Amino acid sequence: MSNRNDTKNDKGLGKRLKQLLPSKVFSVLRALFNRVMAAVPYSIKYGFATRVRRAKYPYKVIKDGDVVVQVGAPKDILLAGRSRAINFLRLVGRGTTVVVEPDETNCRALKALVEKKNVGGRLVLCQKGAWSSKGKLQFLSNPDHPATNILQVLYDDKGDAPEDAYSGSEVPVDTLDNILADTGVSQPKLISITANGAEPEILKGLSQTLSSGVPYISLAVTGKGYVELMADLNYELIAYDDRGFTFELRG
Repeated sequence: MSNRNDTKNDKGLGKRLKQLLPSKVFSVLRALFNRVMAAVPYSIKYGFATRVRRAKYPYKVIKDGDVVVQVGAPKDILLAGRSRAINFLRLVGRGTTVVVEPDETNCRALKALVEKKNVGGRLVLCQKGAWSSKGKLQFLSNPDHPATNILQVLYDDKGDAPEDAYSGSEVPVDTLDNILADTGVSQPKLISITANGAEPEILKGLSQTLSSGVPYISLAVTGKGYVELMADLNYELIAYDDRGFTFELRG
C-alpha cells in the first residue's frame, strides 16, 4: 500500500471546511450555499464544476465511452451544481452513467434535469437502494436535506434516533451485482458510492462485479476502516477526493 502521506489530495473546498468548522456551523453554511447555487443557471454552475473536476479524482479517470456507476443522487446536491451523476454524464461522452437512488423525488429531479438540459451521456436510472442482499428496508428521508437520507438499519446500528424532520418509508433494495445485471451494463470503469454509511454493506453485494476487475472505486467518508477494507479487496488508496476516497485496483 502506498504511503498515506503521499496520497494525492483532491479534496474540494467543502470537504476542507468540514474538517475545520464546527459541525453545526458547517451545516448552516452548506444549506445556504445549496440555496444560493440552486438559483444559478445550469450552464454556469455545471460548466464551472465539470471544468474544475476534470483534472481531479475520481473524475480524471473517466474517458469518452466509459461506463460509470453512481450510488446516491440527492436532489439538494443536484440543484447546487455538485451532483456526481451530472458531472459523470458530462464526462462519459458516448458512454453510460448508471445511477442507483431509492428516493422517488430525487430520481424525478435527476431525470427531469437530464432531459431538459440534454446533459450528454446515456443515463440508466435505477430507483432502489443498493445493499448487501435483496429485500426491503425502511428508508428515512428529509425533504429539506435529501443528502442526509439514510436507511433505518444504519441508525439502529449506531443506537441513534432519527430527527423529527425525517419520515420513513419502505424501499426495495438489492445488490449492485443484481442491479447491474438487470440493466445489462457491464465493465464499469468507476463505481462511486456515496450512501451515508451503507458503503461496507453495498460492497458485500458487489463481489461478482469486482471479480471482473473494476479499475476504480470511490467511497464517501462516512465511517472508519475503509482503507483497510478496500486493501482486503485488492484496492489501493490513490487520492482523497471531494467526497472521500478514490481507490485503484492493484496490478
